[in-house]
Amino acid sequence: MPSFEENNKQPFLRSDILRTLFLVFIIMAVTVFLACNEYTETREDAKALFDMETVQIREDIVTRFAAYEQILRGARGLLYGSDNVSRQEWAEYYKALDINEDYNGIQGLGYSVFVRPGEKDAFEKNIRAEGFPDFKIHPEHNRELYTAIKFLEPFDVRNQQAFGYDMWSQETRREAMEKAMLTGEATNSGRVTLVQEIDEDVQAGFLLYLPFYRSSLGESLTPDQRRKTIQGFVYAPFRMDNLISGIIGERYPDIYFEIHDQEDISSDTLMYQRPMNQDGFARGIGEYNKMEKLTIANHDWTISYKTLPSFARHVNKSKHIYIVVAGLALSLCAFFISWSIAVLRQRSELRAMEASKMFRLIIKHTPAAVAMFDKNMNYIAYSDRWMMDYGLENRDITGRNHYEVFPVIKEQKPEWIEDHKRILKGRVKVVDQEKFIRPDGQIEYIRYALYPWDNAKGEIGGMIMFTEIITRQVKAIEEIKRSNKELERFAYIASHDLKAPLRGIDNLAKWITEDISETASEDTLKNLALLSGRIRRLEGLLEDILAFSRAGRIVEESSKINLDEFIREVVAMQSLPKDFQVDIQSDLPEIISPSSPLEQIFGNLLTNAVKHHDKKSGHIDITAKDEGAYLRFCVTDDGPGIPEQYHKRVFEMFQTLKSRDKVEGSGLGMAIIKKLVETQNGTVNIISPANGERGTSICFTWPKVFQMNEPEEK
Repeated sequence: MPSFEENNKQPFLRSDILRTLFLVFIIMAVTVFLACNEYTETREDAKALFDMETVQIREDIVTRFAAYEQILRGARGLLYGSDNVSRQEWAEYYKALDINEDYNGIQGLGYSVFVRPGEKDAFEKNIRAEGFPDFKIHPEHNRELYTAIKFLEPFDVRNQQAFGYDMWSQETRREAMEKAMLTGEATNSGRVTLVQEIDEDVQAGFLLYLPFYRSSLGESLTPDQRRKTIQGFVYAPFRMDNLISGIIGERYPDIYFEIHDQEDISSDTLMYQRPMNQDGFARGIGEYNKMEKLTIANHDWTISYKTLPSFARHVNKSKHIYIVVAGLALSLCAFFISWSIAVLRQRSELRAMEASKMFRLIIKHTPAAVAMFDKNMNYIAYSDRWMMDYGLENRDITGRNHYEVFPVIKEQKPEWIEDHKRILKGRVKVVDQEKFIRPDGQIEYIRYALYPWDNAKGEIGGMIMFTEIITRQVKAIEEIKRSNKELERFAYIASHDLKAPLRGIDNLAKWITEDISETASEDTLKNLALLSGRIRRLEGLLEDILAFSRAGRIVEESSKINLDEFIREVVAMQSLPKDFQVDIQSDLPEIISPSSPLEQIFGNLLTNAVKHHDKKSGHIDITAKDEGAYLRFCVTDDGPGIPEQYHKRVFEMFQTLKSRDKVEGSGLGMAIIKKLVETQNGTVNIISPANGERGTSICFTWPKVFQMNEPEEK
């Protein structure tokens, strides 16, 4: 059977190396997971930021164009509100809008009208009459239908180039104008070069058209009705670079984007590209990019977004590297720490094994019967005394189950098995005496203590049992009890049976005294008086012996006692000298007890206080103090006191501090008090003042609820 040390020993190199490598593997796996997760989250956060900024760019453009459309609708409202809007009114309306201040990028606000070929000359003549002698519709070639820009503000050098321009003559413009006319909605044109481009800074442009009909209900008309009632277009020309720069400005500095007309991506369709001044950016390459269609006023644009190199500041590319480095460092630390712990644990195990061997050796040779068990009640260690007490010499029971070694336990003491289970859960049990029948039928008495023991982890590892066979002591105590009972019976019989002849002797002495009182000498009468005194002393002694033998044999039923009334009655029964004052503590509680033991105790104490007083007058105090289940009574006098060296002696039988010729007494009064008190597991003691002061306090404890106990044998 393997020993306790072998069962708990672990193979160091294999288990600890594997444990250390496993710990390092776990840390590295967690590190890789955290690094990958951090890298993924960082890229996702950057992608989310990129998407958010591109959405914001789109929303900024859409919001600005909604404002431009409202400007055109306001201008169209001006036309609907007047039969003939003058050039001055148009200029004042434009000025009131303050477009250049709030809506940077719009080139102007104009009004273009349809002109039939037959009306062309009259139209030009009317415009010239307004102060524009060189006005003419251009380009000048003949066509079936003309449009002419009639109003255009601000009327600066650039916009003067467009004054009178026939936008219907150019295909891209005409497509947008016709679409606006037939739908009744604001419509953007495709990419064009504005006629206002008169310098080297030529930008891509487009125009936003809003149709104007003879009826204000034009938007609810059919396409044919709109074609018949169309008057012209309120429109706005835009230079794309100025427009987008005015909308976006310096915001979103990390995003590059291009706007193309329709869906084709080429230099011919490029309307706007954000200026780039960052090194390391390659056209068409960005860490994050996307392309989307944007419909503005019935016309599609394609916007291509890319991140610039500066966008990397939003992406902490090194954080996951830091995590990997930290994980490697932590793995190395964990390796060295784990290895160090393993080495220390190995050393601790070796020391523990040595300590275990020493412990087993101590248990083996301890002079008491001791056994140590594991949680399954298998023997781990045991003393030689255990083996000798239970007849197990020359047997090896290490690893054997306790209930197999002692099968009689299951038959006779199944409650012991339950006790063992409770001990293994952390309880403790100590038993002073218990009967046990050995397998050979011999009756034994044992006392034992059961304790759990903890292993190195702080968990309950098993149980330790201490036992002692006390059969001889139990039999000796029973013999002492029997002897005590016989002695008490003898004392009772002797004191009782001696009373009759003693009374006879007393009567005989009295008769002799009466017969010779007149003729006897003085010495003879004195001797007869001395004989009568000795007879009375012997009677008192026999009474006290009888009282002592009866002490503790309670035959009286317990009842509720009012201590205030009870003690006063006891004091009255003692017939104390009138010069002795007795003070009793007020508000004493009630107790449940037979009255005779207490009456005897208080009677003896009061009698002693008077009998041993050195004066004819004195003072006695009776007090009580609550001590839980007991009351502590004290009877205190102001007599000469009892020296401390005699405190124990006064409780012995037949002991008096003064000669019986000086103080009459049997020397049993305090012994009787001690026996009565100890039957209730109480205590009695003497307290004398220090420095030779007068007075003595005799204190005893008495239960509040009397217990019918057998007196303890000493």
